[in-house]
Amino acid sequence: MYWNKQVLTVADVMSESDRPQWLAGPNTLLFYDHERRTIYLTYRGETFELCRTSDFARVSTGGDIVAYVNGDDQTFHVFDHGQDNMIHDFAPQNFQAGDGLVGFVDVNGALRCYNNGMLYDVSDFAPEQYWVQDSLLLFVEQGMLKVFRGDRVEVLERYIPEKWKVFGGLIVYLDLNRTVRSWQAGKRTQLSKEAAIADFELHRDVVLWRSNAGTTKVWWQGKVYEHF
Repeated sequence: MYWNKQVLTVADVMSESDRPQWLAGPNTLLFYDHERRTIYLTYRGETFELCRTSDFARVSTGGDIVAYVNGDDQTFHVFDHGQDNMIHDFAPQNFQAGDGLVGFVDVNGALRCYNNGMLYDVSDFAPEQYWVQDSLLLFVEQGMLKVFRGDRVEVLERYIPEKWKVFGGLIVYLDLNRTVRSWQAGKRTQLSKEAAIADFELHRDVVLWRSNAGTTKVWWQGKVYEHF
């Protein structure tokens, strides 16, 4: 792997070994040693044993965070900024790691979130769907798209947008009229004045779409620019 202007050897793999399994987050890398049934984590230039398990599928990488089920006692752990925390006595039904947070459905079917060292109850019931993207947890409940941020749940829209994308804490989506809108830190903003927008692109914090007149609109830091 290449990190901090250095090429580091994560593991020595014999030619007759099983195909290597690895999983990378923004700044985390997991490598599964089939022979030892051990998961190794490379974080900030150091590689060390994370846990022993027989199932590599029960891990998820994020930014400065890794969620995993310990194979020895089936407890649920989060490796957060260099510290390993056991956050639940039982393995969850499923889980996803993002940028500093982990969303999961626990053994009782409740949606929960680990964020900044705290464990939050997001919903008593398993959502129809949920996604952990960057620093946000989004989920569908009773036909509404909701977002969990910090320590609260907010209704993004009382319907499920046809399309949305996330960067950091920014959500961009098409509303029912196909107007381009955004949500960030609880604030909603209408980006396009016209409706019936066919599609949009999100490149980090820059939003692009083609207007009905055929010009390309670019939204960045609260301003819209037009290119012919």
